[in-house]
Amino acid sequence: MPVFTSAVISIGARIYSAYSQYQQGQAQQGMAEYNAQIARNNAISAERNAEAKANNLLKEQRRQRARLQSQIAKSGATLSGTPLLVMAEQAGDMALDLENIRKQGKYTAQRYRTKAVESEMQGEMLANKGTSRAIGTVVSKATQFAGTEVGKSLLGD
Repeated sequence: MPVFTSAVISIGARIYSAYSQYQQGQAQQGMAEYNAQIARNNAISAERNAEAKANNLLKEQRRQRARLQSQIAKSGATLSGTPLLVMAEQAGDMALDLENIRKQGKYTAQRYRTKAVESEMQGEMLANKGTSRAIGTVVSKATQFAGTEVGKSLLGD
């Protein structure tokens, strides 16, 4: 009877160990999913921040354009020739500045989205690893138990 009790306790300990390994994998997956959600939120924030920055720049550019037009008008020049070329160049530069801000926001957001996908994949891998380790623990102990005298007598060998 003491050998049987020892075997039952040993099996119970292995089952508990296997369950702990499984739970650890699930917890790691949960943490990876949490990190992925943070990355997705950061992507949204990056896009919104870039758009807000672009809108602020656009307002400033409009003020600059108005000042330039006012200076040209005060000078008595017409909006042709050199003044027109200056305004066209300024408009082109302003458009590039806006585009650069928006692109930077998109690139930053994409990096965060990629990080989210990587976190999700890592979480799946860790959950699978925990499950595999748990199964390995149970199979290993079952194999050991089957080879003992108690196991042989219980299994009918």
